[in-house]
Amino acid sequence: MKMRSKEVPTSELPFPLGFNAVRAEATENTVRFGGGRIDGLLLCDGVVLRTAEPTETEFTLAQVERRVESDLLELRHAVFAPARDRPFLLGEVRFFNHSHEPLRVDYTEIWDLPFAATRTAAGVAIAEQGESRFALGDASLALRTENPTPAFEHGLALCCRWALPPKEARSMQFAYVALDGEEDPGMLIGAWRGGVEEERARTIRYWEERLSEGEASLDGYRRSFTLPL
Repeated sequence: MKMRSKEVPTSELPFPLGFNAVRAEATENTVRFGGGRIDGLLLCDGVVLRTAEPTETEFTLAQVERRVESDLLELRHAVFAPARDRPFLLGEVRFFNHSHEPLRVDYTEIWDLPFAATRTAAGVAIAEQGESRFALGDASLALRTENPTPAFEHGLALCCRWALPPKEARSMQFAYVALDGEEDPGMLIGAWRGGVEEERARTIRYWEERLSEGEASLDGYRRSFTLPL
C-alpha cells in the first residue's frame, strides 16, 4: 500500500494536535497522547485493517485522519483536539462497505498506554496511576462498545461488532481523557456523547477564525503553539 500524507512534509512531523490544556502529536501512522498510541483495528472475513498501516493520512487544522482500504472495506479514523480548556481528544471512526454483500465487522479502538485498566463500565475503560486518570470512552449517541475479554494486559480498549449493509457506511465516536485530580473522566466522556461530529466542525471554524486571513493554514496553526519536549 502506498502511503500519502497531505500538505505536511515528513520533515515537519510530528504534527501537533492541541489546545490550551492538551498536547498530542501525530505522524503518518500514529497519534500519541498521554504516553500512549491511539489506533484502530478492524477484522472482517480474514481481512485486517490497521490504522497503524494507513493507505493515506491527512493533516488539517487540529486534526489528523488516517484511511485504510481493502477491495471491500474502507476505514477512516480521525482524531482531533477540541478548542476547549479540558485535557482530552475526540475521535470519529467511519466504516464503508464498498461491496454488494453485507459484511460483519469486528472493530477495536485502542489507546496503548503503558498500564492496564483499573476499572471499567459500559462503554468506558479507566486507568488510574497515582493522581492521574486516563479513560477511553464511547462517545457515540448509542453505546455499542464493550470491554474486551480477556482484558488487555496494558492499555485501554473498547470493541464492538457491526453488520454493514451493502454500499453503506456506519460511524462511531470516541473520547480520550487524561485528568489529574479526583474528577471522574467518565463524566467528561458522557458530556460529549452524540456531540463529537458537531464539535469537530466547530473546532475547524474556531481555528479558521482565530488565524488571520492568509494564515488559516497548517503553517499558521503550527506556529500558534509548540509541542512539549
